[in-house]
Amino acid sequence: MGTMWQPLSSPCPVAGVSDLMGSSTGCGGGPREHPELLSFHEVPVVALDLSGSPITYDGLDNLVPLTRLQHLDLSRCPHLDDWALGRLHVFRDTLQELSVAWCPGVTERGLATLHHLRALRRLDLTGLRVPSPGLVQILLEEVLPGCEVLGLDFGDSPGTGTAPPPA
Repeated sequence: MGTMWQPLSSPCPVAGVSDLMGSSTGCGGGPREHPELLSFHEVPVVALDLSGSPITYDGLDNLVPLTRLQHLDLSRCPHLDDWALGRLHVFRDTLQELSVAWCPGVTERGLATLHHLRALRRLDLTGLRVPSPGLVQILLEEVLPGCEVLGLDFGDSPGTGTAPPPA
């Protein structure tokens, strides 16, 4: 992406965003405790990795101000569901890559709401259990022209999607 990432001086990697998922991370802190955060106020966020986080529909409200968001990783989020995917419509003109891989609450109904994401170029659906994965992929490619849909496994038995990861 061409952006050089530098860690904050804080020992907490998520200082200042403790309420992003709708709950406290235990780190806390904001501009008063970490004045270096103020220097990043005008820097646009173009990529966000929330993989494995407890984010929910309500937590996604905190992402709305990220008007330049292009890459969003929501893989392995245990509480992400179809309603939450519908909330992503606010990124219709900017979001280029999205991963909802291994999200147990996401179904074909939620995937249907992604048709609003006109700029989407890559969609990772690895591990989703959807009926007729081939049909789902065809429908997604139809409503998201130019988007590469990844991870739907056509070799499984009908209605199973991709097998779970090895333990």
